[in-house]
Amino acid sequence: MMITLEIARRSARRTVTVDAAVTKIGSDERANVVLEDTLVQPSHAVLELGDGGATLIDLGSENGTWVNEARINRCKLRAGDEIRVGSTILRVQSIG
Repeated sequence: MMITLEIARRSARRTVTVDAAVTKIGSDERANVVLEDTLVQPSHAVLELGDGGATLIDLGSENGTWVNEARINRCKLRAGDEIRVGSTILRVQSIG
Protein backbone atom coordinates (compact mmCIF):
# COMPACT_ATOMS: atom_id res chain seq x y z
CA MET A 1 0.00 0.00 0.00
CA MET A 2 1.23 3.49 -0.81
CA ILE A 3 -0.14 6.99 -1.21
CA THR A 4 1.10 9.83 -3.40
CA LEU A 5 0.56 13.40 -2.20
CA GLU A 6 1.11 16.70 -3.96
CA ILE A 7 2.12 19.27 -1.34
CA ALA A 8 1.48 22.93 -2.16
CA ARG A 9 2.27 26.04 -0.13
CA ARG A 10 2.26 29.42 -1.79
CA SER A 11 3.80 28.84 -5.22
CA ALA A 12 5.99 25.89 -4.17
CA ARG A 13 4.87 22.36 -5.05
CA ARG A 14 6.39 18.95 -4.46
CA THR A 15 5.20 15.38 -4.67
CA VAL A 16 5.90 12.70 -2.08
CA THR A 17 5.13 9.00 -2.09
CA VAL A 18 4.59 7.34 1.27
CA ASP A 19 4.61 3.59 1.82
CA ALA A 20 5.23 3.28 5.57
CA ALA A 21 2.45 1.85 7.74
CA VAL A 22 2.57 4.99 9.95
CA THR A 23 3.77 8.39 8.71
CA LYS A 24 4.01 11.46 10.95
CA ILE A 25 3.17 14.81 9.33
CA GLY A 26 4.35 18.00 11.03
CA SER A 27 6.77 20.89 11.23
CA ASP A 28 9.36 19.01 13.30
CA GLU A 29 12.40 18.02 11.24
CA ARG A 30 12.00 14.47 12.61
CA ALA A 31 8.55 14.11 11.03
CA ASN A 32 8.36 11.79 8.03
CA VAL A 33 6.64 14.50 5.97
CA VAL A 34 8.03 17.88 7.07
CA LEU A 35 5.88 20.94 6.38
CA GLU A 36 7.63 24.30 6.73
CA ASP A 37 4.56 26.19 7.88
CA THR A 38 4.29 28.19 11.13
CA LEU A 39 0.63 27.12 11.48
CA VAL A 40 1.57 23.42 11.52
CA GLN A 41 2.29 21.74 14.87
CA PRO A 42 5.55 19.76 15.25
CA SER A 43 3.45 16.54 15.37
CA HIS A 44 0.28 17.61 13.56
CA ALA A 45 -1.19 14.46 12.05
CA VAL A 46 -0.52 10.80 11.29
CA LEU A 47 -1.20 8.93 8.08
CA GLU A 48 -1.85 5.21 8.53
CA LEU A 49 -1.72 2.81 5.59
CA GLY A 50 -3.12 -0.70 5.74
CA ASP A 51 -5.29 -3.25 4.02
CA GLY A 52 -8.31 -1.02 4.66
CA GLY A 53 -6.75 1.91 2.79
CA ALA A 54 -5.35 5.21 4.03
CA THR A 55 -6.53 6.94 7.21
CA LEU A 56 -5.55 10.46 8.32
CA ILE A 57 -5.62 11.17 12.08
CA ASP A 58 -5.29 14.63 13.65
CA LEU A 59 -3.04 14.59 16.73
CA GLY A 60 -4.96 17.26 18.66
CA SER A 61 -3.45 20.10 16.67
CA GLU A 62 -4.35 23.68 17.56
CA ASN A 63 -5.39 24.71 14.03
CA GLY A 64 -6.92 21.37 13.09
CA THR A 65 -6.65 19.09 10.10
CA TRP A 66 -9.17 19.57 7.30
CA VAL A 67 -10.23 17.19 4.52
CA ASN A 68 -12.34 18.67 1.72
CA GLU A 69 -13.06 21.73 3.92
CA ALA A 70 -14.36 19.67 6.88
CA ARG A 71 -12.40 19.57 10.14
CA ILE A 72 -11.58 15.97 11.02
CA ASN A 73 -10.26 13.93 13.90
CA ARG A 74 -9.99 10.77 11.80
CA CYS A 75 -10.82 10.33 8.12
CA LYS A 76 -10.53 7.60 5.49
CA LEU A 77 -8.84 9.13 2.42
CA ARG A 78 -9.63 8.69 -1.26
CA ALA A 79 -7.82 9.80 -4.41
CA GLY A 80 -8.72 13.42 -5.13
CA ASP A 81 -9.17 14.44 -1.48
CA GLU A 82 -7.71 17.79 -0.46
CA ILE A 83 -6.09 17.96 2.98
CA ARG A 84 -5.36 21.32 4.61
CA VAL A 85 -2.80 21.47 7.42
CA GLY A 86 -2.06 25.05 8.47
CA SER A 87 -1.74 26.97 5.21
CA THR A 88 -0.40 23.93 3.34
CA ILE A 89 -2.54 21.87 0.96
CA LEU A 90 -1.87 18.16 0.38
CA ARG A 91 -3.77 16.64 -2.55
CA VAL A 92 -4.17 12.88 -2.63
CA GLN A 93 -3.08 11.91 -6.13
CA SER A 94 -3.28 8.14 -5.75
CA ILE A 95 -3.73 5.36 -3.22
CA GLY A 96 -2.82 1.83 -4.06
